[in-house]
Amino acid sequence: MEKTKLLSGNLLKILGCIFMLIDHLGAIIFPDILALRIIGRLAYPIFAFTLSEGCFHTHNRLKHFLLIFIMAIIIQIVYIFAIKDYSLSIFMVFSISIILIYIYDYIHKTTSDILENDDNSPKRYLLWILLILLFLIIIAATIIFDITTPYLKASYGFQGVLIPVIVYIAMKLSNRSLPISLLVMALALGVSALMRIEYLNFFGLIAVLLLFLYNGERGKYNLKYFFYIFYPAHLVIIYLIFLLINK
Repeated sequence: MEKTKLLSGNLLKILGCIFMLIDHLGAIIFPDILALRIIGRLAYPIFAFTLSEGCFHTHNRLKHFLLIFIMAIIIQIVYIFAIKDYSLSIFMVFSISIILIYIYDYIHKTTSDILENDDNSPKRYLLWILLILLFLIIIAATIIFDITTPYLKASYGFQGVLIPVIVYIAMKLSNRSLPISLLVMALALGVSALMRIEYLNFFGLIAVLLLFLYNGERGKYNLKYFFYIFYPAHLVIIYLIFLLINK
């Protein structure tokens, strides 16, 4: 990853948390203040990018997925009971993204093995075909789920699942070139906004400019558990404030 030595992964995620907090304040407490929702559009691209980047660094992929998936279940409960929202939380959306990213990596590895090995067994080809089918089935199921149910009707829908995957693939194929990866992300965000007629999401492109300042490093401290706790905690606090105001 190219380094500009300005923003670490931790600082990017902190900025993402601030933007997300502002967004949820606008959604729950100050729905008439559009500026809060505009600022909040900067959160998703940051978290989508750092998720893709994080998949390169994790040493235990199963643990990585399970941690996010367990948090997704907890947050989903908060969504349902605290803010009466039955759509999938961003953690649940990103859980699907992680599955697709890891399947893609297996496809990539199996493809390389087939091309480099003259003595390929039928089992290797069968595995390759099954992995591709599984990858396509999950994508198709996500799109159908979004179109036919209200549960992925958040701002990004099925595109929100696919954008981190697209960015990860761009990173992989470009040897983790930051400009190429972010150009692909900008295009994906723009197409998503047009497809969903969510014009506020175009403001998320501003976050791509911030991502150009990423230095390719995590930062001095391991803050991942803080970020996991922040999401459900801030939602509960905002909702409690909302109840007090409207008591």
